[in-house]
Amino acid sequence: MTARALTAPGRRHGAGNPLLGHELRSRLRLFRKLGHTPLTRRLAAVVLAASYLLLVGLLAFSMVSHDPPDGSSLFAAVAVISLLLICFLAPGCTATAIAGERQKGTWDMLVVTSLSPGEILAGKLWGRVAGLFLWLLGPLPLLVIALLMGRVEPEMVLATAVVLPTTLVGLAAVGLLCSALCRTTGAATATAYAVMLALVLLVPLLQLLVTWHEPVLVYVTCPFASWMALVDDPGYSGMALAWLGPAFYMVLAAGSVAVLRVRFAGLVGDRRGERRDG
Repeated sequence: MTARALTAPGRRHGAGNPLLGHELRSRLRLFRKLGHTPLTRRLAAVVLAASYLLLVGLLAFSMVSHDPPDGSSLFAAVAVISLLLICFLAPGCTATAIAGERQKGTWDMLVVTSLSPGEILAGKLWGRVAGLFLWLLGPLPLLVIALLMGRVEPEMVLATAVVLPTTLVGLAAVGLLCSALCRTTGAATATAYAVMLALVLLVPLLQLLVTWHEPVLVYVTCPFASWMALVDDPGYSGMALAWLGPAFYMVLAAGSVAVLRVRFAGLVGDRRGERRDG
């Protein structure tokens, strides 16, 4: 990224943000590099073979049972696997965004540019979130095949379209917050995954140990529970529980970004003041 691009005035949080473009290009170069490694090719081959076997197994079962093909099982399996990948990829993807700049010694150079704290955060967050969205486009053909097979309820499509993006943005924002609070990428990554495991596993387990009758926190912090609640009853009777999970992760993302903006506002002002005095 050139100094001229960073110091150009009148930048905004969208496509005109040079840091956002830099992060997107970095993600694309990383994906291209990973795509040429033997391990990635073998992993992709395993995933494709497993998806093919799952599809063939569902079709064979429908032929043996003399029932029409059921695409709901395939759709649910792909949606749950995608959600699992989000939980494990989103925190680590953004946990290195700021801590990595500190370790490379380029963070102070970044904060003294003409970019505002909001533009820096937008570039770091949305550039990496957009890269994860590219990963999630991989299972899209399987979802289309499941829809063509039939028996996929609109509730399942709605749950997938709501829970997956909100969980991705929420966990990515938490990872970015951990990256700002920790000095090293290792500490930031470990903290981000600890928060993710606490939200997805620890809090629901503690809630179930306390009470089985009204496990509200299970639907709030565990995206898998909120996905199933939306699939079962997204209407008015299930509104109180089904929509708590997506709302919680959007509030979590907004709160993390607000904390980062407040933290960076003073930091950027101090660094630029030191630069003018120097």
